[in-house]
Amino acid sequence: MKTTILSSLLLATALLATASADETLAQKSAHKVPMDSVDGSLKGANTTCGTSITATVEWEGFDKLDLSHITKSNGPAAVGQWCGWGISAVGDICSSMKDDGKAAVKAKIQKYVCRYGGEGKRSIDVANGTFTYSIDFKVYDGGTSIRQDLAKKM
Repeated sequence: MKTTILSSLLLATALLATASADETLAQKSAHKVPMDSVDGSLKGANTTCGTSITATVEWEGFDKLDLSHITKSNGPAAVGQWCGWGISAVGDICSSMKDDGKAAVKAKIQKYVCRYGGEGKRSIDVANGTFTYSIDFKVYDGGTSIRQDLAKKM
């Protein structure tokens, strides 16, 4: 019994150490609202496409930025909105291209990754089941160009 409790405590401590090493509590709090936005877009895309795509935001690139004056118009950027546009484009392909779009998405996308690419480094890639959207806040996408570029990759 003592061994089981001790093992459980050691495992719990190891798990907490891993979580805290990756993301501080302040970062978790700052990431919650944007991630909720991405999750909402993800849920919509999965419903429309009949899929179970997962989503990841690579926060380390975004966390280094002053998002209050980063866009082309020197305005603020909402990471959840920008990352949400990428996964919403998946749902748009399924709804606009019907069965062909759904089949392509099911065959080619199991995971969505959103990251900060940097100025002049916006990109969309689909490889090995992963759709990666690298954001350049100076290039306003708003969804339409993402959908068009994504369709070309599928």
